[in-house]
Amino acid sequence: MFLGPVIGIVVTALSSLVKNFSPEVALALYSAAIVGFPLGCLGRRKELREKTLDMAENGQSAKNAWSKGLQQQLVVVIIVVALVGSWLSMAS
Repeated sequence: MFLGPVIGIVVTALSSLVKNFSPEVALALYSAAIVGFPLGCLGRRKELREKTLDMAENGQSAKNAWSKGLQQQLVVVIIVVALVGSWLSMAS
């Protein structure tokens, strides 16, 4: 759990060096990615809790799959984060 952000910072620093991004652009891309995924689950706490508890008790099945609304919400957020990242990388 702790290594995720650390690995993200290392990858961000290395990609800014390799791709010649300024540190400001690399930090903006990293921040957008970090903020994007929690935003994708915003308002879905009850569903996520129920699905997680059901998965812990019964294992993974079609019954405890994510709803279409949650899946669509996550896809939209991933697309928006990718677009923002593309826009920020072109601005440099």
